[in-house]
Amino acid sequence: MNLRAPLLILALACLAGTCDEEAPLPPREAHPPAFEFSQYLAKKGGFLPGTDVLLVRRPEHLEHVYELSLREGVPGHEEAKELFGNLERQAQATGEHVAEQVYSLRCAAVELPDCVPKWRFIDELLGPAEGPGNRRLRQVLAEAFEKRARSKGLETTVVMAVVNVMLAEGMLQSAVGKAATAEGRAAAGGPRVLVETPTVQARELGAGEVRAAGVGAQRLALESGRLGLKGEVSAMEARLVEAEAQEVGARQPAAVKELEKLRPSLERPLAGAEVEEGLWREYVSYWELRYAELTSPAGVEAGVKPPLSWPSYRVFRARFRRAMEFQAKVSALLRAEVRLPPAERRVLRGMKQPLTESNVGLKHKGQASVTYADDLAVDGTTLEGKAPRVETVSTKQRDFRRMSEGEAGEQVGTDAREALAKYGGEVEVRRPGHPLFERRVSVSRVHLVYDESLVPDVKNLRDSMLQAAKEKGVEIHFHHAP
Repeated sequence: MNLRAPLLILALACLAGTCDEEAPLPPREAHPPAFEFSQYLAKKGGFLPGTDVLLVRRPEHLEHVYELSLREGVPGHEEAKELFGNLERQAQATGEHVAEQVYSLRCAAVELPDCVPKWRFIDELLGPAEGPGNRRLRQVLAEAFEKRARSKGLETTVVMAVVNVMLAEGMLQSAVGKAATAEGRAAAGGPRVLVETPTVQARELGAGEVRAAGVGAQRLALESGRLGLKGEVSAMEARLVEAEAQEVGARQPAAVKELEKLRPSLERPLAGAEVEEGLWREYVSYWELRYAELTSPAGVEAGVKPPLSWPSYRVFRARFRRAMEFQAKVSALLRAEVRLPPAERRVLRGMKQPLTESNVGLKHKGQASVTYADDLAVDGTTLEGKAPRVETVSTKQRDFRRMSEGEAGEQVGTDAREALAKYGGEVEVRRPGHPLFERRVSVSRVHLVYDESLVPDVKNLRDSMLQAAKEKGVEIHFHHAP
């Protein structure tokens, strides 16, 4: 491999923090010129000067080259294999170098600026992890870092957190970077530095922070096809954190010494992990980050719960996935309603020109936390006025099939109070690019949408639910989502 390759030099310099904040990157080209190998390959082989960087900045070309590199016997396969192989070798060298840097005696002695990897540069360089070629380069970099870091003695805690997030858009920045440096110091025999990890208290996360329960948010957003949309990963993580905190499944012991005996390992997966490799990898990362939270002063003060057992975690994530799928179907229903006359709509009846968006961040006055409305609708005809009409929607996959009328009414009352507290009243819209961004508005109506398949078609029970919602000033709906 050419060690003077511009892509490798650029990646190493910027990950080490020695390049300018504004990295010297050519612009990403969404519509590049027609692909020709001559744009990148010299006649004698190897990249033309600087074109390795250019190739990763042209997603369409990168994915075309990757596809050709996998298709033996087709024209251009050998050239594509050479091109993409060169990029893979540079990604591998980058991962190995960063692991070496974190472990080095120089970094073990003192935390220098270039000892904390600037993982966000990978996102800036590669852009969204939308195609298999892009994800393959991330995977090569991640696996090289993991292998070299493990050989140097870095703990699973940080290695797996870095690897998981590296595989999708959104690098762990300060939290994992500093944690990796601290682990490196410990492995090298230097003083062990306690890294204070974020707690599960509800608040707006800073850039690069990650909480144990939020592990997997990026993969869920990626699989749902919504990774590149604004606010999706933040909303997914916030929901995972909240849902995990409320999960009633079995948890492991809170005593640290007992907990250490149950540390999961990628090399020794438990039952079910062989068919859910991605989830097992996330469980290991979740467990290690939760362990770090439990053993940090901030975590002890916040009363962080011990990690869920592996069987409970599988159940929790399956239930969460179903809830997200139901929310997506309700969001699709609302988007379809936008095209209907007001009289034919089920939810957004009072709006002339409804505009809807999913997972919109809202902040109440005097609160540091951000809540994410499943859907927020605004009447476009009222945007210019002082009081735009805003309605919020909360979806619930609540099982009422074993509840009595009284229990169902009580549960709806609880759900209504929660929805009003989170999505009602006066709120500030926190979604950049939204027409109401940074405006304080009053929510005109809060809707609760239940999965109709989990609500018995019994008139008295449904009447009890409707009455409970009416008393709280919330409108409820039943949606059948096959």
